[in-house]
Amino acid sequence: MKKTMFTMILMTAALSMAGCGSGSGAGSTTAAKTEAVETTAAESSQAAETTAEASESAKEAEITGFTFVAGDTVIAMNADAAPILEGLGEWENYAETTSCAFKGLDKTYSYPGFDLYTYPLNGKDNVNSVYFVDDTVSTPEGIHIGSTKEEMEAAYGTDYEEEFGAYTYTKDQSRLQFLVTDGVIDSVEYTAITPEA
Repeated sequence: MKKTMFTMILMTAALSMAGCGSGSGAGSTTAAKTEAVETTAAESSQAAETTAEASESAKEAEITGFTFVAGDTVIAMNADAAPILEGLGEWENYAETTSCAFKGLDKTYSYPGFDLYTYPLNGKDNVNSVYFVDDTVSTPEGIHIGSTKEEMEAAYGTDYEEEFGAYTYTKDQSRLQFLVTDGVIDSVEYTAITPEA
């Protein structure tokens, strides 16, 4: 941090001298400015790599419950939604409404095959749920709308709660729920067990 601050001071000094100087002094100021910019770029690159590594470690530490994977993007419940939305790219539809449970807006982003819902907490949007809208997407274990109850149990076991055809698995701060009608899955939804507001 001290090194970066010193570099910034050098750049500011170099820039102010460039505005005031002329002739041969301007040439040496340009050289100093170029050197300062190169140093700052190298430090920024190193800082970005360190931040990326720390972010990757943090992501791994955060993911303890059920996750849905869309392309290369892992979606964990209660996770910071910003990097997930960036990874998913442009959405097809977007909606927002005032949150009933938290201060701010609940948001819905629609992508091919699923909807992603977020809730606001501590100044950021967090993943609240993922809801399958058709059979083009599946869980990492291969279960999708149209799979059978037997396939669900083979993938996740029988440690679920069942109520009115809704089979709910709980893992850490997340739930994975399947709605089953006549032995066939009609609906798949991941939900967060959200913290208190």
